[in-house]
Order: sequence, then C-alpha cells, then structure tokens
Amino acid sequence: MISAGQQTPIPPVGVRVLGSPDEQAGLPVYRGVSYCDAVRRAGEGEVLRLLPGSIQVCGWAPVVLGLKEPAGRFEESLTPRLSFPVAGLLLAPLDRFPGEPDVVVVRARPEVLQERVAALDPQRLWAG
Repeated sequence: MISAGQQTPIPPVGVRVLGSPDEQAGLPVYRGVSYCDAVRRAGEGEVLRLLPGSIQVCGWAPVVLGLKEPAGRFEESLTPRLSFPVAGLLLAPLDRFPGEPDVVVVRARPEVLQERVAALDPQRLWAG
C-alpha cells in the first residue's frame, strides 16, 4: 500500500495504439517536439492523438513508437520498439481515458514507483 507521504504527484497517462489514423477523429492531434512532451501534456489533462508526423524534433521516437519505419542499422537496433506501421497513439489522463488503455505511464520518484510496483500483481507487469 502507498504510504500517505508517497503520493504520485503527476496523474498517470493511459496510452492506446490506434487501429487507424481516423480512430478518435474528434480529438486533437498532437504537434510538438517529442513523445515526452505529449505525455507531459496528457498528464496535465489533455486528450491527444499522436500520429505519424506529429513529433517535430525527437528523431528516434517515431521509430521506437512504430510511427516511422526504421532506416539503417542504428534505428533497427533500437529496442524495445513497436512494430511498424502503427497508425497512431491515443494519450490521455487515466481518469479521462476513453475506454481501456494498452499501457499506463506512471511518472514519480523512484521510491514511489518501487512501492507501486511491489503492490501490483506480477502477472500484470511487462518483463521486457
């Protein structure tokens, strides 16, 4: 159990792989520097679609996220990564997430994360 002093100060963000770029078409498309920035904005309350071409600066994030095909040995060596092609990603605060996320991003101090992970069912954790 999380102790009173060990709260997660940043809301968790849900992430779902979209089946098509038009899925959740009524939601805004993220346009910005990086996946990290998109996660930050979702943690601050935004519901966003991240599509191929959304990330303007961070060069390797689109490859890792499956939004761009790996080019060359270095990009092919980046692991773990989602298989190309990924149509897009939906990011939203967990309390506003439409449906069930594929992954939940939790950002907190190491001791808070350690307590959270220890409280989870080991079968629900990703090993690699």
